[in-house]
Amino acid sequence: KCSFTVGEKFSSFEDLLNKIEKFKEDHSTELSIAASRKLESAVNTKRLSKDKNINKSLIYFEIKYICIEGGKCKSRSKGARKTSTLKKECPLFISLGTDKDAQSLVVKNVNLEHNHEVNR
Repeated sequence: KCSFTVGEKFSSFEDLLNKIEKFKEDHSTELSIAASRKLESAVNTKRLSKDKNINKSLIYFEIKYICIEGGKCKSRSKGARKTSTLKKECPLFISLGTDKDAQSLVVKNVNLEHNHEVNR
């Protein structure tokens, strides 16, 4: 089965996407992007130096994937109608960021455990 380990590197965002797709297929799970920061944004906020030879195929400076059943449901209702949500606060996540030289995306932190049944 496809898995992610801390320190694993990807030389482009496309390489990462291919692995994410394989992971989703192997584990019968759906992932969504919980948080991200693009390379241009990191340069504009001085988190990355303009002088660096940045690998632009990375697209993201940092990105975090979570299970679609992760997170909390933020209700904006007044309680008039009963609603349901997929959110179960599932702890599964894959967090990545660029390496020092901004040449690859590196898995910084990972938790591949669900707190709910996964449909096979």
